[in-house]
Amino acid sequence: MTQRHEFPDLRRVQRTYTHNFEELLRLAGLEPRLDAAEPAVRDAWTKTKSWKVETRYNVGRSEAEVLDFLEAVAGRHGVQRWLKQFW
Repeated sequence: MTQRHEFPDLRRVQRTYTHNFEELLRLAGLEPRLDAAEPAVRDAWTKTKSWKVETRYNVGRSEAEVLDFLEAVAGRHGVQRWLKQFW
């Protein structure tokens, strides 16, 4: 949302220093676009939005759970692919 040569609002920039995906989606103004996205993308969002920094230290996940999460992030209908269209 920042244009080239723009000096962005400091408070807005500081709010982006978070791992809260729902807050980042809101700050980017992408909530309406997610609402309009295909169901597979919305399902992937539901799976990935609960990720927290501490999650990477959790052990005991099954291989199937990990693969399902990776598919939701980087798969054909994953959140990462959906987000890239707005870069």
